Parts: sequence; C-alpha cells; structure tokens
Amino acid sequence: MVRRWIKTGQAHWIGRDTIQFDRPIGSETQELTLGINAGYKIIGASVTSETQEYYASETNLRTDIVKNLSTKRQYRRSRRNHKTRYRQARFDNRVKSKHKGWLASSIEVKIDNHVQLIRKLIKKLPITNIIVEAGQFDIQNLKNPDITGKEYQEGNQLGFANVREYVLARDHHKCQHCKADGLKGIKLHVRHLVSRKVGGNRPDNLIILCENCHAAYHRGEFELKKAPKGYAPASAMSIMRSTLLDRLINEFGDKVETTFGYLVKEARLTIDLPKTSMTDAFVIAGNLMADRLDFQELRKHVRCHNRQLHKAKFLKGGIRKANQAPREVHGFRLFDKVQVENKNWFVFGRRTSGYFDLRSLTGEKLNKGSYSAKKIKLVHRANSVITQYATIAPTGA
Repeated sequence: MVRRWIKTGQAHWIGRDTIQFDRPIGSETQELTLGINAGYKIIGASVTSETQEYYASETNLRTDIVKNLSTKRQYRRSRRNHKTRYRQARFDNRVKSKHKGWLASSIEVKIDNHVQLIRKLIKKLPITNIIVEAGQFDIQNLKNPDITGKEYQEGNQLGFANVREYVLARDHHKCQHCKADGLKGIKLHVRHLVSRKVGGNRPDNLIILCENCHAAYHRGEFELKKAPKGYAPASAMSIMRSTLLDRLINEFGDKVETTFGYLVKEARLTIDLPKTSMTDAFVIAGNLMADRLDFQELRKHVRCHNRQLHKAKFLKGGIRKANQAPREVHGFRLFDKVQVENKNWFVFGRRTSGYFDLRSLTGEKLNKGSYSAKKIKLVHRANSVITQYATIAPTGA
C-alpha cells in the first residue's frame, strides 16, 4: 500500500521509515505535547496526548569534543614553536570578542542537537506544545550555602597570586602523601590528579607532593585519589539554558513552555516511575495518565570523520604513522548499520583481518566483539546519528 501511495504521488518519504501524505486525509488532528528533558549527555523526549504516548527516545550526545579541540590546540601551538610555514598567533582575531553571544563549540553543538531533534519531531507529528526542562541552580551556593553579595565575584582564590599559591596554602605547604613540610626546606611540586587536558588547572584537580613522593608516584609505588568530578555538566547546562530557550522561542513562538526539575521530580514520584531521561520527558509532557509505549528509540551522535592525519609521536627514522583508518574496510565504514541473522548491529570497530566489533546501542556485543565481515549484510550507511529501537522494561506503574 505504501509503495502504491508513493508511486502515484499521494505521499512522499520524509525519513527512512516515515511518509507524509500529499493529498487531503481529513482535517481532524489531536493535540500532542512534546516533553524535552534537556541534558548535557542525554536528551530525553516524549510526545503524548491525553490518552496515549506516541514517541519516546533517549539521545546520547558526544562528549569527546572538548578533548579533541584541546588536542588540536596543543598541536597548533606546538607547530608555531618550530621554524615552519605555519602562521604565528594573531591576538587581534579572537572570535569571542567579535561576535556577541558566541559560545564554545562543545556547548554550541549540544544546543544544535536539541533543536534538530525538536525540528525532526515537529516535522513528523502535529505537535502543538513544547515543554522544556532545563535545570537551573546556583553552583556556588552548593559549595557555600552562606554566600552573599560580592562574595560571588571573589571566589575561593581571592588574595592569591595564582592557582599554585592557592593550592600550596590550601594544603598547608605539606606533601599530601608523606606530610613533609615545605616550610622546612622540602621541595614541593604541584601534581595534576588527572591530565591537564581532561581536568584542567582548577584547584580541585591539583595536589601538593614533595619531590621524593612525586618521583615515587611516577614509579607506580602508590596511587592518588581521583579528582572530584566537578560541576562541568551543570555549568554547561547553565550556559545552554537561556540560549536554547531563546532559539526555541524565536523558531516556534508560543508553543514553547518551561518547567523546573523539582516539579518534574514530584510528579514522577506520584506515579512511581524510575529516574531516566525518557521518563522525565514523559512527565514533562504533562499527560501523566497517558498509556506509555513499550518501546523507545535510542539515538547516538557519533563522529563522522577523524581529520588528524598523523600520530603525534614519530617512529624510528623520523617516520610519522598515519592516524586515519581507510574509509572502508572490507566494504564497511565505521558505525554502518549491518544485519546478522535478522538482527541489526552497528560497526564500532574494524580490523584488516576481517573481524569486526559489532554492538547494539544497548551495549550488547556480538561474539565478544569479534565477528567475520563475510557474514555481515549492510543495512544502510552511517551518518552523524545512529538509531535503534529497543523494548522498555515494564515498571508496574
């Protein structure tokens, strides 16, 4: 039937599994509400009417962008220190100072992912309301409940010349492993708990060690406690919130409404639902008595291409090893959707030996991550978002 509609011009495809009619099919449409649980790592989405849920999904966002940009910056600065053809740094060409409202790439791409998902759903479904939950709380107040007034501008490092001096004072000028006192002539070092690329130079990623303990740590004689996770996701959401809402209101107008996390939590507890991004989105949509779907769409944003041509380290003889794998290995690309025995998988890893790492978006691996490419059938090529449908475990609600 669908092929006949397409062939006769009555409908057209608007996705791999969705058609839209070009002929009149009736003017009666029900009001649908889209609930969006905005997130730093996961976006929850749910489309409901008063009686039925029509769409449910969780979208996993990329978390490697900051790391990739840091690596790129490291290589760029290294090139400028050599006598090469690369240009010198120009301090009059800063994008942040030229464009009002500029956001870091890692934040910008997450906002775009939210907007793109909403556009996709509005294109396919007659959505009349969009309700967005974007957490908003005072991060400094979490650290210090008594903070007031100008203390917000002063911060923890007020009165110290730099971060190193602050960390030395915080740790009382003592080695945090053997308690050697730096004020008695012991040489002290400032050590990163996790790499500077990942954890940065913030004080809670730094610790004081004496020279001997620092050397012993590098020999593997003891381990350090990991740095606190910090507030990176919450800080990013605080930055994203106003921009995301402004863009949604500019594009969709009066359809857009907002709610708050504590209201969502209270409503979720009243109907005894587990805490997930998707169930929060269902609660945000507001139709708590609607019959829920027994399946969801899992979506994952992936990297399309690795642009780094060579490894950073040189091999013997000054040879630089290639960092890019061939675009196709045995006819398959990274993140292609493939089929094995009537079940769909994704190519998460390829080997020239012909054995691939096939996984589902639920985390399941096929044959412990090693399956012959000869037994694989291509379903469709990869793009920036890979999708899979999965059943939802009953909650008893």
